[in-house]
Amino acid sequence: MGENLISWLRQNKWLLSGLVIAVLNPLPSGVILGIVLLTEEKLVKTGRIVLAVSVLLVVVTFLIVFLFQRKPG
Repeated sequence: MGENLISWLRQNKWLLSGLVIAVLNPLPSGVILGIVLLTEEKLVKTGRIVLAVSVLLVVVTFLIVFLFQRKPG
């Protein structure tokens, strides 16, 4: 099992690193990395996933901030 996990991590290093960047800093780093990955022929699927996660996190963050903002008074 350990060798399979290491092999899977090596094969998906761009996806994993992109998701970490998208989660930690979705705007602008996650969006920029997603767009860059989309320009690489072999990484289009990975770029779509990273870009989607990044945009989703930005939208959720804005919704949380604006919906739960305290009103004065």
